[in-house]
Amino acid sequence: MKALFVFIGLILIIIVKAQTPVISYQEINEVYGNFSGVLDDSDMFGVSVDSIGDINNDGITDIIVGASKDDDGGTDRGAVYIIALKTDGTVKAYQKISSTEGGFTGVLNDGDVFGSSVSSLGDLNGDGVVDVAVGAEYDGDGGIWHGAVWILFLDTNGTVQSHQKISDTQGGFTGILNDHVTFGSDIANLGDLNNDGNPDLAVGARRDDDGGSRRGAVWILFLNANGTVQSHQKISDTEGNFTAVLEFEDYFGGSVANIGDIDHDGVIDLAVGSYRDDDGGTNFGAIYILFLNTDGTVKGYQKISATQGGFTGTLNSECLFGVSLAPIGDLDWDNNMDIVVGSCGDDTGGNNRGAVFILHLDSNGTVKAHQKIATGLNGFTGTLYDGDYFGRAVSFIGHIGDQHTILVGASNDDDSGTDAGSAWLLKIKGEVNPMLEQNMSINNNINVYPNPTTGIITIDTDNIDYVEVLNLSGEIILKKHVSKKVDLSNEAKGIYILRATSRNGIHNYKIVLF
Repeated sequence: MKALFVFIGLILIIIVKAQTPVISYQEINEVYGNFSGVLDDSDMFGVSVDSIGDINNDGITDIIVGASKDDDGGTDRGAVYIIALKTDGTVKAYQKISSTEGGFTGVLNDGDVFGSSVSSLGDLNGDGVVDVAVGAEYDGDGGIWHGAVWILFLDTNGTVQSHQKISDTQGGFTGILNDHVTFGSDIANLGDLNNDGNPDLAVGARRDDDGGSRRGAVWILFLNANGTVQSHQKISDTEGNFTAVLEFEDYFGGSVANIGDIDHDGVIDLAVGSYRDDDGGTNFGAIYILFLNTDGTVKGYQKISATQGGFTGTLNSECLFGVSLAPIGDLDWDNNMDIVVGSCGDDTGGNNRGAVFILHLDSNGTVKAHQKIATGLNGFTGTLYDGDYFGRAVSFIGHIGDQHTILVGASNDDDSGTDAGSAWLLKIKGEVNPMLEQNMSINNNINVYPNPTTGIITIDTDNIDYVEVLNLSGEIILKKHVSKKVDLSNEAKGIYILRATSRNGIHNYKIVLF
């Protein structure tokens, strides 16, 4: 989603210190990365991205990439690609989902831009296969650009078994949408916010007019297992107990991301992009850290911009900081989630080449430190051109091969054709946490998934003797003999260390339980 808390990647115990250099990268489009899909002019492949966990059960995290202006079936109807990866970041296989491919039988119309946002849902219907949500922000149900979200129940090959549409007229959603609100601008999986056993969603509507023209809004949707909506809560300039001052065309809700429990009150918190905010200059952009209640209302907030929240990064006019958001794990080992933020209009190296920022957060939502990844910065030597919009979408993939990996969309890249788009996998250097280094030997030959989890995780290896679960103080809170499954559902939400002992050694993983 672009972004979502359920970055189902495999996270080793590593920590990024003062710098977070890119140690390798792989571009994916029709020219690079072994991707054999056909991208046409203006497809905008990479306008949205997310990790979907290991859908094909080969031990490697897979991804979903939106191409919102794909023309399958009609002009700008849109498409998404389910992409299975290799450990080097190249493409092993893919499945396209559109009006004409992938078993999808939903009705798309010209201009719907299906794929404008994407998010993993975990296994919503309980069939053992990950499901996804896909935004179509220009869908016309109920009126012009009211927008929609499609829930796609997937098969292991990436095709669609069934679907459920959520819009002004379908899916049990009773919220009021007006013309041009673009419901579905972005989507984030919130986990089970209301503790009913089903994942819930945050859905952006960046052009909502609450309080003033195009100030924007976010809808919290409490889902049923079939993908319909039980109830909702709106957060905007006038609703949801959100007291920040939004202004004309701020586009609050242009991006949304589950960032875990930042303030440690037991409730998941939400980052929201407002990428046309004018703090510091025209369309510099901003993000809001929203501390949530379980009913989806706002308990408090912290704004991060060129003038607020401790952020000292350099922004430029029209850089659109906050156009995309994703959690990236606790890189600095302070028990707070850190985030990656897209700024696709950044001019480092050339006009609108784009950038991403890694922000290390404090528990109050302010920024302690940051790193910028752009042309020639922090080890990134990939070739970007003017107008590529690198950073239009971001997601944290977790652990591919031997490093943390970020997925970055560059929706207007021209390698495959004018604005055909591309996606970049960036592997980020890290070091073993020195507090654990003395008594924990790190091995890379097993996988643990899904991670984060709501309870049960799978250890992908034979020969495990026993596992121990430790809290961040190093205290062992669980020890048992297991084969493959470890049940953490009775533990409190938070960050843990899982230490698996096998005949091949000790394997240590950082587990996020939400």
